[in-house]
Amino acid sequence: RSMPVSVMEEKLLYLKQHGVRLAMDDYGTGSASSSVLLQTPMDEIKIDMSFIRGITDNQTKQALVRSMVDFANKADLKSCLEGVEDEKLQNYLLWSHMVSGVLLFQTGSGSCNAKIVKHGKLIISRR
Repeated sequence: RSMPVSVMEEKLLYLKQHGVRLAMDDYGTGSASSSVLLQTPMDEIKIDMSFIRGITDNQTKQALVRSMVDFANKADLKSCLEGVEDEKLQNYLLWSHMVSGVLLFQTGSGSCNAKIVKHGKLIISRR
C-alpha cells in the first residue's frame, strides 16, 4: 500500500460514484486486511487462495473461511473464494457464493473458461 487509506478511500468513492464496482483481492493477507476493508467502499472480497488450499482437511481453515464469508454476508458484501483447482475442493465449497480458480473443464481455446456447475453456479477461470 503506497498511499494512506484516507486517500485511497477518496479515490475509491469517486470510482463508485461513477458506477465502478470494487473488489478487494487477496483478502486476509498483507494490506488486504479487515482494517482496510472497514475504511474503504468495497462491494466484494476475494478470499485469498492460501486460506482455501487444504481446507477440506483442516478444521481451522474451514472455520476461518466460513467466518470470513459470514462477515461478508452480514456486511452486505459478496465473497469469492480463490484457488479452486480440483473437483474435491469445488464440491466442498458449493456452500459459498462464488469460487474462482483453475477449472477441471476444457471448454475450448481462449483466455477464459466458464462452466455452469452444480447448483447453477458460474465458475470462471483464467488460463
